[in-house]
Amino acid sequence: DSTAPGAGVIQPETRKYRTDYYRDEALDFIRTNSSQPFFLIVSTNAPHGPATPAEEDRDKQFSIYGAPSYMESDMSDKSSEVRMTAQDYGEQEMALDKFYLNQMRSLQAVDRAVDAIVREVESRGELEDTIFLYTSDNGYLWGEHGLSSKTRPYEESVRVPFIVRMPGIPARKDSHIVSPNLDIGATLYDIIGLSKRTDGSTLI
Repeated sequence: DSTAPGAGVIQPETRKYRTDYYRDEALDFIRTNSSQPFFLIVSTNAPHGPATPAEEDRDKQFSIYGAPSYMESDMSDKSSEVRMTAQDYGEQEMALDKFYLNQMRSLQAVDRAVDAIVREVESRGELEDTIFLYTSDNGYLWGEHGLSSKTRPYEESVRVPFIVRMPGIPARKDSHIVSPNLDIGATLYDIIGLSKRTDGSTLI
């Protein structure tokens, strides 16, 4: 991507790859504000369509399938609407396979951006005073149950990654249900000692 978009905000034109632009803006913000408490949100467009990979990632290969439900042949237990949609998906499967591969490719720049941000915080001696939260807005179906995209009543569509690195909290994997949209706010309020009623639950 050759421009950096903003939601209703005029952004300067740049020849940087969009994810790299966001990364560099985030790094500049950290360098400017790390001497005081700061709050930073980095929200990339990748891997949304058109899912254009960075130049160095355009030829990378990934195995993106493996779920037993991928393009399952027996759809007799599915609703008529799901069966009809799955049939349509099968007809455009090759085009969608290419799109999904490019989604994986475009995520490589996101990984590098996350790594650069963490390293920048660490280099400034603030790693043990910083909370990192990594999540997404929705899950996505890559041919499971013969379906594509999101907003479907299947786990692949409703589950999202949610990773938290917090000073003083040992690494662990929790299996309880979390709603990032609600629980992030409640957790941050708890951390900073702010008494504020929300619909979420603290994760501490």
